[in-house]
Amino acid sequence: MFSVTVFLVQLFLATVFCASRNSPCTTPNRENGRCIAVRSCPVILTAIQSGTEGVTFAQKSQCGYDSEALVCCGSMGPQSVDIFDHRLLADRSSCGIEKTGNKIFGGIATDIDEFPWLALLRYADTTSGSDQGFKCGGSLINNRYVLTAAHCISVASNQEIRLSGVRLGEWRQSTEIDCVGKRGLQKCTEPVVDVGIQRSIPHPGHSIRTRDNDIGLLRLQRNVDFSDFIQPVCLPPPNGVLPNIGSSMMVAGWGRTETSDASDVKLKALVPLVASSACKKRFGRRGYISDNQFCAGGVGGNDSCQGDSGGPLMRYVVPNADVQWIQEGIISWGVMCGLETYPGVYTRVSKYSNWIVDNMF
Repeated sequence: MFSVTVFLVQLFLATVFCASRNSPCTTPNRENGRCIAVRSCPVILTAIQSGTEGVTFAQKSQCGYDSEALVCCGSMGPQSVDIFDHRLLADRSSCGIEKTGNKIFGGIATDIDEFPWLALLRYADTTSGSDQGFKCGGSLINNRYVLTAAHCISVASNQEIRLSGVRLGEWRQSTEIDCVGKRGLQKCTEPVVDVGIQRSIPHPGHSIRTRDNDIGLLRLQRNVDFSDFIQPVCLPPPNGVLPNIGSSMMVAGWGRTETSDASDVKLKALVPLVASSACKKRFGRRGYISDNQFCAGGVGGNDSCQGDSGGPLMRYVVPNADVQWIQEGIISWGVMCGLETYPGVYTRVSKYSNWIVDNMF
């Protein structure tokens, strides 16, 4: 293992005096970070101890020196450099950020501009072409691609319906322009954006029986413009580490699955991360839980029925003044809805980070 002390000596000799302690900075992953002491940054310390690649990452992270070496500290280490340098993914310095700043968590209805990456998937009858409404959700990951569940793509052939489009920028489904606040102080959305689908890409290993590899991509017919109400979410690095068991994760959507009714407005709910061993034991023969999946929820009344199938399960980091959201999971399946002690099952996005990039063009 590479010595942290040796690295600190090298960093002292090589450092460039370019930033002051606690000032904003950008990591090698293009993530917003803070310039802090290297000994105060767990991500960098772990990277240094991991070997040569980690040391190189730490050296690239150096941002200054006062009484000790300073590094630009973010939430992710060297394993994420390749994917987040990819030109097709959203810029790490701007993805996952809501333009109006921090929100108070724990409500049911979202604010009008919360989670602007959420998408609604529209379906049509394969024979008549008649509109069958929105039946799944997804998340915008750049200006051309939406991430969703494979079963939201394959459900079309199973039920004689086909994916016909994606809606972005929605909040309240029953109104064309959504507004909140008192007269004269109202905040209103822009018109929703409806886009056709050029190509549907379910994961080739998706199993309807086990629900494994429940992930897919939708290439839109055109690029979309970003606004306060349409933004991409951040993706985790390949094989990234999940938060600690019991940590709160956020699920959001319109409460729609393939068979359930939907809320008129976008909803959100906090659900705790559940240990895989406990989840497998709880489900028993009811369902297969692979290493590509994880579980969250199991709290009565709060579950992923409060989000669309195919929609995101997210965690947040605070690299500077803004909350930044990272999509860790895709809503896949569960037992009933909001049933106490039965968590929801989610596709683990970090297991597919490279697959996502490889299937974008």
